[in-house]
Amino acid sequence: MEPLIKLQEQQTLPIPLFDNEAEELASLRMDVRPRSDALFEVNPGSLVGHFHVGDKGGRTVYIEPKVGIRNVLTLLGGAYQPLL
Repeated sequence: MEPLIKLQEQQTLPIPLFDNEAEELASLRMDVRPRSDALFEVNPGSLVGHFHVGDKGGRTVYIEPKVGIRNVLTLLGGAYQPLL
């Protein structure tokens, strides 16, 4: 299996996982449902960021925010722009 598990906030994706990885993600309150052998439907909910799962930090989970960083920076720039 690939060393990177890539997810997106609030989106359900089919991901190949080992059983212990699926249990670990479920313990983080993610929606994890078995689909077939070693394939799980995973929805991280509102979690974003990256961390390691599995024995000895075997694989990295990367959860991308649903709003792109460019959009966030544009919103912040508008919020802190002085009023004329």
